[in-house]
Amino acid sequence: MTVTPTEVGLYTIEAKSTDNVGNIVNSSINFTVLADVTTPIITINGLPGTNDWINTTSLNEVTFTVDGNGSAVVAEDVTASIIAVPSNSVIVEPYVITPDGSDIYHVTIQGGVLPADVTAMRLVVVAGNEVGGTSESSYLYPVDNSVPEIAIINPEEGVVADIGATLNISVEASDLLSGLASTTIKVITPIGTVLLEETDSDTPEVANSVMIPVTAGSYIIEVTTRDIVGNLATASRNVIVNDSAPIITFSTVGYENGWWLNPLTNEVIFTVISGSVNNVEIDDIDVIISILDSENSETIIQETTPLPTANANEYSVNFAQLQLPNAIGLKVTVVATDELGLTNQNEQLFALDYADPIIEVTSPVGDPAEVVYGTDAQIVLEFDDIAGTFEENNVTYNSGASGIDITTFSISLDNQDVTTEGTISANGFILVRGDLNPGTHTLVASISDFVGNVGSKTHIFEVIDGPAPVVVFNPLANNSWWISPASDYALGVNISSGHAETVISTVTANIYQEPANTVIQGPIAIAIDQAGNGEINFHGSILEDSQNAIRIEVVAVNGWDNESTFNQTYPIDRNIPVLTIDNPVEDSSYLLGTTLNVVFHSTDLESGLDITKVKVIKPDTSIENSLEDEGELDVTTLAVDLDLAGTYIIEAIATDNVGNIANLVRTFEVNAPKPVIEFDELTATGGWINTSELNEIVFTVDGNGAEVVASSVTATVVAMPENVAIMGPSIVTINSDDNYVLTIHGGIIPIETEAISIIVNAENIVGGANEASHSYPIDNIKPELTIINPTENSEFMIGTSLVINVQAMDSHSGLLSTYIEVFGPDGVSRDSVLDLDTPETTSLEVEFDTAGIYTIETRSSDIVGNIISISRTVSIDAPNPIITFGELVVSNGWINVSNNNYLTFDVDGNGLELASAGVEVSVVAIPSDVTILGPVNGTLNPDGSYSLTLHGGVIPNETSAIRMVVTAENIIGGVSESSHSYPVDSYCPTIVFVSPEQNSIFTEASGMSIDVLMELSDIETTSVRTKQRGVSGLDSLVIHVTNQDGEVILQNSVANVANSYLLQIPVSDVGQHVVTAVIYDRAGNSSTRMLIFSIEGVVPDVDLEFTAKPYMYPSPLARGSVGTFVIPTTKAAKVVINIYDFSGKLVRTIANNLAGGTSDLVISFDGTTDDGKKLARGAYFAKVSVVDGAKEINRVVKIAIK
Repeated sequence: MTVTPTEVGLYTIEAKSTDNVGNIVNSSINFTVLADVTTPIITINGLPGTNDWINTTSLNEVTFTVDGNGSAVVAEDVTASIIAVPSNSVIVEPYVITPDGSDIYHVTIQGGVLPADVTAMRLVVVAGNEVGGTSESSYLYPVDNSVPEIAIINPEEGVVADIGATLNISVEASDLLSGLASTTIKVITPIGTVLLEETDSDTPEVANSVMIPVTAGSYIIEVTTRDIVGNLATASRNVIVNDSAPIITFSTVGYENGWWLNPLTNEVIFTVISGSVNNVEIDDIDVIISILDSENSETIIQETTPLPTANANEYSVNFAQLQLPNAIGLKVTVVATDELGLTNQNEQLFALDYADPIIEVTSPVGDPAEVVYGTDAQIVLEFDDIAGTFEENNVTYNSGASGIDITTFSISLDNQDVTTEGTISANGFILVRGDLNPGTHTLVASISDFVGNVGSKTHIFEVIDGPAPVVVFNPLANNSWWISPASDYALGVNISSGHAETVISTVTANIYQEPANTVIQGPIAIAIDQAGNGEINFHGSILEDSQNAIRIEVVAVNGWDNESTFNQTYPIDRNIPVLTIDNPVEDSSYLLGTTLNVVFHSTDLESGLDITKVKVIKPDTSIENSLEDEGELDVTTLAVDLDLAGTYIIEAIATDNVGNIANLVRTFEVNAPKPVIEFDELTATGGWINTSELNEIVFTVDGNGAEVVASSVTATVVAMPENVAIMGPSIVTINSDDNYVLTIHGGIIPIETEAISIIVNAENIVGGANEASHSYPIDNIKPELTIINPTENSEFMIGTSLVINVQAMDSHSGLLSTYIEVFGPDGVSRDSVLDLDTPETTSLEVEFDTAGIYTIETRSSDIVGNIISISRTVSIDAPNPIITFGELVVSNGWINVSNNNYLTFDVDGNGLELASAGVEVSVVAIPSDVTILGPVNGTLNPDGSYSLTLHGGVIPNETSAIRMVVTAENIIGGVSESSHSYPVDSYCPTIVFVSPEQNSIFTEASGMSIDVLMELSDIETTSVRTKQRGVSGLDSLVIHVTNQDGEVILQNSVANVANSYLLQIPVSDVGQHVVTAVIYDRAGNSSTRMLIFSIEGVVPDVDLEFTAKPYMYPSPLARGSVGTFVIPTTKAAKVVINIYDFSGKLVRTIANNLAGGTSDLVISFDGTTDDGKKLARGAYFAKVSVVDGAKEINRVVKIAIK
């Protein structure tokens, strides 16, 4: 038969032959049909410029090309991705990439996206062509993510050189990864120009240069080194070239030379000029102002840039009062830098004086200061400027004393400048005046210290002549001076002239509020009568809340112009009187019919009490008793008869002399006798409430001498700790036993409730009311119940007697009972017990008389009815059948995969009959653990054994063993399962004909025989899945030989065959002979091979020639189909066909040992290469070579694949 595969994949040819007596030979062969696919060629280019190194700071670009390898590249199948090494994390996911115009693909990656720990980057390229070929290639680029190391060896740090000196510069650099590319040395002058710049790319590891400074100042040496991928490292060093720094001079001299600085607003002036021989420009000037304290430490308070003045090179800086409290001085530091970078600084110290000078008047003095008219007025002032500390805003400051500058002194008398009329010295001033008229005179003087602090003084004195008027103030009502802000007053005064010969000319008054000492009314002209009496009207409403008094100032002038001033203070009474009820106290209560003494007192600490009133109001609003008295009341008692139940009110009022009123109200209760409420205990449940049944709460109510109002007895049930009412309030009626019964169903009690509180309210006919409550704990917790014996998953044999033990406990209301009941496998109760005496430990003995599952049901109840139930099952087992397996003696214990395997086993019911159809068998393949047969019923043999026939053909490939699983059950339910494993020999033994070669031709000779040498093996082989398979070993060999007429000329059977066998075949017939050999292994696997040879008669020798041109048909040959070569020759010979593509590449070789002769040689060609791939469509050349040992003839045949 001819097979033409139509799909790529693995093919299996299976052959089976049966002879007339039923012997069967099976054989199979596998072959693979592969796709004729060429794969693209991917070439990834390196980075020659950086020796393949990738940088992590800038853009990197790599390239690659793709050759379709005879087929066009599929654009969308070309993808690139980038993977970080060593983390193997994907940096760039696979993406489709297109080439440029030159078919070059470009991949770019920004170094900044690479992880910090990356050491390399792998570019992965995948490409596909139109014939379905796919290739993948990758390229590893190392990553340089570190900068080079660089060090300036010379000059050393801090070197100072001279102008014109030669200074050697040397630099060392290194890079451990991509390597150095260049090192650059640059020198920058003090004015910012570049003195030199040199780059060394030949020996960047050691770079040298020379600099010669031509000007003074600070030079900067900048060094940069770059590695191959562009990472940079820099270093710098300063070199100072000698020259003179700027010169700083202060114009304002510090305190060391006697100068003082007033810190309120100041200006410091200084000059800055260049000190350089080249007179260079000044680049920068900074001023630092610092505080000096008493502990010689400095604190910077200001850093600023000075302002230039109108003068050349002169600058000034102003600062305000920024001093700290502990400051004793100020330091101004000026720092100047010229364009050469040379810097200098100078500083100036200043003492601080910000205390004003002191002016004291030593004459005229007194209280008041007076000078008698007609005498000289001696005006004497003293000056002082004191160093030390002073307080301001509760902060202590230090101050120096710069001294009195007498040139700044000025003084006026009654607004007239008299500075030059007196005598001034460093210590004071003296002025004598004898022409001052009677009346008030005012001195105003001022003087400065040397830093500009100004001290001033105002002084008033009187020039008096003769007696002055006398003012007498009249007290208010009750002979007091107290006033109220809520009242208006006419304040009376009496004024006399002071002497009989003069009269009052004017009287004025001012009203001050105290303690502010501010005028709130006035001046007021007061009219007086002939007796000297007058009034001042005042409205209390104009007083401010913050004031505690008013002061009336009256100024009276007599006919001699003598003036006198009198003052009277009127305190303000804003406070109400103090009123106290000593008895009864707050929230008092008393029984009906008693007498109460109301005790109270009143007082006022300011203007004094005017009147006190007290009254007691009964519940019916009538007044029981009252009292009214003037002035203060000591402890006073008022008797009250309590003849009504209810609330009594005590009202007390006290008024002081300015009209402030105090009110006090107190209430107390007069109660009727209350009913008495008592609760009974829940003796039946030990005081506990249940949450599933009815609960009866019993209580009694005694009217306490009065009849109970029936409708007033109510009960409310509250859940605790939630404090939520769950029942009521509801009216509870009395029963025949004079008890009240409240029924509560446990179902209304919330789950989380720990107790309930019963609140009972009752009232008697005289109005007495009472409320009482009682709490009852809730038992909503089930008991704890444990089955001690038997334990979980226990198993026993039939006939076992078992004692069941149960333990129970309850930590609340206590246990009531425990119950045990046992149910058999049929669900019927076998035995039970109810334990009311010792419910904590309960036992029940049970005998198990049948096999199956028994159920133990237990439950326990507490006193309030909470129940817990648990159950447990036990397995009662019957005797299990006994299963034994037979051995595979015939096959040495092996299972074959080509013939039937006969498996046997025995089942013993263990003293009992087996159940009908109670034996099942399954076969499982190992290692796949797949069931390949069953479960089926085992076949019972006449001898009582069981058997199972397993055909090797059902055993899957790669099976190393099978496991036979047998399950047996007896009539009382005893079940056993047992298994046995048998190794599988899944490989057939092999036969290889060593000689003669297949299709050999022999020339007929008398008495000739043909020796056939065979190699036999049953070799352990490793499968494609790398799993080892066992072999059972060679067993026997069966051979028969037929001639061209099909007659058997030789038949032989060999037992215990070795690995090689030589067969001698005597032949006498011309024509084709077939040797058929069948090899068996011990597992029963077999394979068959045939050898064909021919015997030809003696014929005259002819020359080897082609009798016609060789050809192949069909042509063109469809891709994937089979063609046939036809080769006609004059004699038998060997043939070799070599097939080449148009480029001359050899793609296929076909050889055959016999050609020509009596018929044309026909050779099949499947259109594939030597490695099984389909040839691509196109033209090919086949070179046909025929050789007979003496001559070789050749012919080229053109073929085409479409």
